[in-house]
Amino acid sequence: MKFHLLHTRLFICALLSSAVQAELDSNNCEVDRAILGDPSLDRFNFSAEMAIDGTDCTYSTQFTFTHDESMPVPDDPAAQCDPSIQPPALAADGLPYYAFRWSYQEIPKKMQEAIGVNHISFDFNPCGHPPFDVFTKPHYDAHMYLVDTDTRLCMTCDLVPNAPVCDPAGQTTVNGKKFFNVDTNIIEDSPANMPPGYEVPPSDMVPLMGGHAMNVGALPTAATWTEPFWVRILKLGPSYTISIPTTLLIIYPLIHFLLN
Repeated sequence: MKFHLLHTRLFICALLSSAVQAELDSNNCEVDRAILGDPSLDRFNFSAEMAIDGTDCTYSTQFTFTHDESMPVPDDPAAQCDPSIQPPALAADGLPYYAFRWSYQEIPKKMQEAIGVNHISFDFNPCGHPPFDVFTKPHYDAHMYLVDTDTRLCMTCDLVPNAPVCDPAGQTTVNGKKFFNVDTNIIEDSPANMPPGYEVPPSDMVPLMGGHAMNVGALPTAATWTEPFWVRILKLGPSYTISIPTTLLIIYPLIHFLLN
């Protein structure tokens, strides 16, 4: 199963660099880089391509990866995906089924300069992840980060008890409070650089990732989520191509890939 992520942006000649990120407190950063996962996407046969049309200063970029068949998929989710059951059921890779499998890699420098993305992370979730009955199916999350991995290590926060998300009411550090300082469009009272209808729910701030913007009213359910992608897709035989709106590249874009 092969996946393609395709992005097109106009006016490459006039592209401006993004604003410098606000300073983070280095005293509240993770030390072990391994927490971000495997620093290579080789297991997915990852490739990044860029094509430039010199006549009108447009370009397109394409990221491709192939599903790793060795990734564990639970056959008894009720028993294998419940973190309250101890000891947990272990997959063939020695990790609990509900553990996330993260892998990331920087894209070529020339592409970084053109589209503003520093690296891509393909995060496999054998049991899915919260919210319950929405994304609780085996799937990949494809994160495209504008910041580097050093910055991500400083994206730390005080967690909600027994949950992998930042506590909206209990942040005690500078870095944790920054999760909830979201740029907004003051005229429309909406997140900046987001399509109409998108929100950044306070309950979806995740350490090492950031906030997640979404159209809350258009979320699927686990029962109805049957397409390979939870975004608009163009099916091309055995592979799939996604056209990503430019606005989604302003913060941390997230795409869900469902395993059928």
